[in-house]
Amino acid sequence: MKIKFYLLLVALVATIGSVWAQDFKAGDLWYRPLSGTTVAVIMPDTVAHGKYTQEHVTIPATVNGYDVVRIEESAFRDCLDLISVTVEGENLTTITNGAFFHCDNLKSLTLPKSLDFIGFNALEGCPALESITVAPGGKFGNYNNDGVLYNLTENRLVRYPPAKNITTYDIPSFVTILHRNAFTDSSLLETIEIPATVTEIEGIALLGNFKTITVAAGHGHFTEIDGVLFTKDETALVQFPLGKEIPGGVYNVPSSVTTLRSGAFWASSLKEIHFSTPNTITVLPNYTFSFS
Repeated sequence: MKIKFYLLLVALVATIGSVWAQDFKAGDLWYRPLSGTTVAVIMPDTVAHGKYTQEHVTIPATVNGYDVVRIEESAFRDCLDLISVTVEGENLTTITNGAFFHCDNLKSLTLPKSLDFIGFNALEGCPALESITVAPGGKFGNYNNDGVLYNLTENRLVRYPPAKNITTYDIPSFVTILHRNAFTDSSLLETIEIPATVTEIEGIALLGNFKTITVAAGHGHFTEIDGVLFTKDETALVQFPLGKEIPGGVYNVPSSVTTLRSGAFWASSLKEIHFSTPNTITVLPNYTFSFS
C-alpha cells in the first residue's frame, strides 16, 4: 500500500510539474509558469508564433491568477517594432540576460520598484532609448527624475539612455561605480566628467560618442591627458573617447602606459596608434581595438 501511495504521489507531482511547464498566451504576450503562483514573460515560439510585433507593450502585474515576476532571457530580443514597455504593479523582480537586446527602436521603459535584478546585456543595443523610469522606493531608481537607471543600493550607474536629448550630463555625486556598458551607444553626449566619487569603471563602461573625457580636480583614481582617460598613475589607458578627433588621425600612447583596459580604443577613428620604444605593453585585453 505504501508503495502504491508513493507512486501515486510521484505521478501527481509530475502531473503538476507538467501543468506548470505549459506555456500560454494571454493578451499579446506569452508566459511560462515558474511555480503554482508565478510566471515569466517569454519570447514566443519563433516557428509557431514569431517575434512580438507590437509597438507598445504593457506587462501586467498578474495574469490568469499568476504573479508576473520575471522577464525571461531574450524575451523581447530583436523586436524592432517595439517603442515602449510599461510594467504594471509591484510583482516583477527580475529582468534576465538580453531581455531587450537589440530593440533598435525602443524609446521608453517604465519599471516597478520591486525590480531586484537586471541581467547581462538586458538593455544593450537600444540606441533609441530616451528614458528609463523606475517607481521610487526600490533597489533600482532614478535621480531627480533624470530617466537614468541606477542601482541605488550599490551606488552604481547602470544604464544611461543613449538617446537622452542632452549634450552634457553630470554624474550624480552618490555614484561610485560605472556599470559595464553604462554609456554604450550614447550618441548625443559630447563630454563627460568623472566625478571624484567614482572609484570603479567596469569593463567598457564609457562607449559613448564622447569627444572628450574630463576628470574632477584632485581625483584619487583617474586622470585625463588631452581628453583621454587614464588611471591616476598614468600606467593604464582606460578609454580613448570614441568621438575624439586628432589631426592626421595619429595618436601617441604616453610612455608611462603599461596596460590597456578592455575596449580602450573601441571604434576609434584613429588611423595609427604609436607605442613607445621599447614597448612595455605585453597583453591586449578583449575588445581593445574592436571596430576601430
